[in-house]
Amino acid sequence: MSERDKKPYVEKAEIDKKRYESEKVAAASGAKAARDDDEEEEDDDDDDEE
Repeated sequence: MSERDKKPYVEKAEIDKKRYESEKVAAASGAKAARDDDEEEEDDDDDDEE
């Protein structure tokens, strides 16, 4: 396969890689936000016991 034949596949792979990286960052920040929410709920539970 020549470089010219590979070009559309390489371009598609680059686009997919950028999308994957942005989704990975979004998922990581979403998971962190979920953990932060859980910690806040645990803190709220401690206040209710007093």
